[in-house]
Amino acid sequence: MPQPTVPRAVLVLLMVVGLVLVTAVAAFAALAALVALMGDAAGWRGLAWVAVGLGGLFLVDLVCLVFALAWNAANESEGPTEDG
Repeated sequence: MPQPTVPRAVLVLLMVVGLVLVTAVAAFAALAALVALMGDAAGWRGLAWVAVGLGGLFLVDLVCLVFALAWNAANESEGPTEDG
């Protein structure tokens, strides 16, 4: 009996979320640097913490994606090959 695998839609969702999170982290980090140059310390701290939080979410997403791909690779069915 074949083992269940992670659906392709879940893998695509994890990849898209990862790309969105990387973009959001970069945007918030850049915005935090811009706000810091303008002299707003409270705004800089707030935006920097948002970027750190989004970075943490990206790491969780990346770990989930790696485990999902590993699960699919481990459960690939290597049925008997037919000669002929």
